[in-house]
Amino acid sequence: MKHFIHLFLVSFLLANLCSVNAVAENTPKTATSSENTMIATTEPMRTEFTQVEKITFSDEAFSVQVGHTQDLDFELLPQEATCSGLEVTSSSPKIAIAELDAAGSPCIHITGIAPGKSTITIKASNKVIAKKQISVVDVLPEQINITADTTDVYIGDKGTLSISFMPEDVTSSKVTWKSSSAKTVRVNKDGTFQALSVGEADITVSHSNGVSGTIHLNVLPILAERVELTSKWDAEKPFYRNNSMQLTATVLPENTTDKTITWSSSNDSIATVSPKGLVKALSAGNVTITATTSNGIKEAFSINIPISPQKFRLSASITMVSNDHVGSHWSNGFEFNHEPIRSGSTLSLIPGEEFTVGGWAEDADSKPDYGSYSERLTLTDEMCKKSFTVEGDVVVVENGGRYSGNCAVWHLKMTFTPIN
Repeated sequence: MKHFIHLFLVSFLLANLCSVNAVAENTPKTATSSENTMIATTEPMRTEFTQVEKITFSDEAFSVQVGHTQDLDFELLPQEATCSGLEVTSSSPKIAIAELDAAGSPCIHITGIAPGKSTITIKASNKVIAKKQISVVDVLPEQINITADTTDVYIGDKGTLSISFMPEDVTSSKVTWKSSSAKTVRVNKDGTFQALSVGEADITVSHSNGVSGTIHLNVLPILAERVELTSKWDAEKPFYRNNSMQLTATVLPENTTDKTITWSSSNDSIATVSPKGLVKALSAGNVTITATTSNGIKEAFSINIPISPQKFRLSASITMVSNDHVGSHWSNGFEFNHEPIRSGSTLSLIPGEEFTVGGWAEDADSKPDYGSYSERLTLTDEMCKKSFTVEGDVVVVENGGRYSGNCAVWHLKMTFTPIN
């Protein structure tokens, strides 16, 4: 028994001694300073990388929109390989920019610059191990909206239609314009338009990808605001019965759509007006001629038509009836309103006007003997319708000599015949 215990203890001690030696061999060596201080020394750790042998991309076509960045994922073989040491380039940097993921993920950040194609190349140790052709495409509109300052416009108006896209970062903005009624609204390729006639029109803008937008425009007439009436008739000249006067209506503003004028007279028995504004006086009085636009704007022109003068033809004679030694060298004549007048003259008289007619005779001797006759009348309507006659005797009295007081008599006759 004691022998057994002794063997066990020896074996235990030997085992512990081997363990200590093993630890000592695996423990980093230390240097001892002059002060017997222990300083630990560490050998650098070695890092080993697995070389990339192959990179695979998805078979699907890759595209990115202009102005956008999209990840191009790939797979490394062997699987334990990393992206460390890889280089990536784009064959057309003006079309696309390529950058490896900074965190080491197996993907390339592709940023679209301009529409087109570019080849992405991946190198490892300056050796090409993968290529991928990618496409950069425009950002196309999904919706187009049209706006205008107003959808109610007037004939002759010009304007510009504005468009906006959804999404807002559209890079292909070329569109075409069309009007549903070019006779109503003409639209140009730059979105400017002009209203041509009263009506309605739908203006449509279309993109090549089939997306479109429409705006509805109403073209309204330009209404008259006022009317000016003018006449070439001399204002100083009376406008009598049977005279005609042309009135001209100017509708303002000048670009009024409908310049139609309707003419009317306040009293057709005094004056009438034609559809073209020609006024004809029918009788004396006051009358108002009115011009009215299609939208009800009115302008009045007042006219006074005085009583028209009546023209007469004068037929006059003076005949000696008796002469009692008064004289032998005679002269005679006729007067109208105390002014000389000849037989055959034309006179103008206004109904209601007073006038004086008469005649005279004179003996032209050394001491002339003179006599006259006159009559004051008022022109009546009846006198204007038919001839009237004024008659009377001109008595000349001798004013000296042995026949002083003797008389000579002349008969005066003046007939006034109306001229129609």
